[in-house]
Amino acid sequence: MSQTAARNRLQGFTLIEFLVTMSVLVIALRIAAPALGTFVAQNQSTALKSSFTASVALARSEAARAGIPVVLQASNGGAVGNEYANGWDLYLDNDSSGTVTAGDTQLRHYDALPPGVKLSGTATLVFSASGYLTPAANVAYHLCRVDGSGTGYLVSLAPNGTAYTSTGNGCP
Repeated sequence: MSQTAARNRLQGFTLIEFLVTMSVLVIALRIAAPALGTFVAQNQSTALKSSFTASVALARSEAARAGIPVVLQASNGGAVGNEYANGWDLYLDNDSSGTVTAGDTQLRHYDALPPGVKLSGTATLVFSASGYLTPAANVAYHLCRVDGSGTGYLVSLAPNGTAYTSTGNGCP
């Protein structure tokens, strides 16, 4: 093989080839970025729905197991329409007062919500020793994306403490 052929075979990209490749990559990313943002926000919403319904089930089962009420309460600082922005906590209501007091035992803490989602609804739930809501009533929570786009979730609690989820666009 001649030296000229060996040199031609070892050459890399030319500047023009590199710029064309980068331009195509930038265009492809600009097209894909909005879809990726939607995908991430939808996954955050789904994960939050699962976490919240699991915490409701845990509160209900812990109340029945311990034989005393359990309080599920939004952490302080959530605004109206996003009461659970700073997360939520589960407490064994040792004095059966229906509110969290100094003598109550914290069972679990859930971290603040991701910035792209909001969870609104009654800030405090009390599960009686039998696992039923106190007072016995239907309760609804709306889990929505902050930007208002996409489908949100409705988490409904029956008076017996059972949680049901559905998709919908009823975000406030």
